[in-house]
Amino acid sequence: AVVRRLAAHPVLAPASVPPAYPEVLLPWLALVPRLGHALEHLLRAEDLYGIDRAATVRAALEEVAASPPSGTWGDTHRLAPWRALPDAATAPGDEPGLSGDHDCVLCTSPVPGLTDRAARGPAARYVWDLADRA
Repeated sequence: AVVRRLAAHPVLAPASVPPAYPEVLLPWLALVPRLGHALEHLLRAEDLYGIDRAATVRAALEEVAASPPSGTWGDTHRLAPWRALPDAATAPGDEPGLSGDHDCVLCTSPVPGLTDRAARGPAARYVWDLADRA
């Protein structure tokens, strides 16, 4: 919610124009994902181009509090490994749920503001069943 509000701010409008690069790179170069990856630093910056960060965060918090998500982080954040060929045996919701974001132990890497599905994560979560210690 904070990232969406920052991206919609008029002072960042020039940065919202899609870059002149191939479409395959847009998930990482578009404004919303770039803000999502840099959010921690943007909120700590001495000045953010005159944007009232406290008011932005407060409004985003009120928005999220008004309609909290149903379920856990892992219900929407799922592993989506790259596959050379489509796997008919794996339905889109069958991938394992994930529990960490890009800045924690056992991190995963979705593209903020674009998807909750992560193509990168720790091998141990994917290769071994950590719940079965037998």
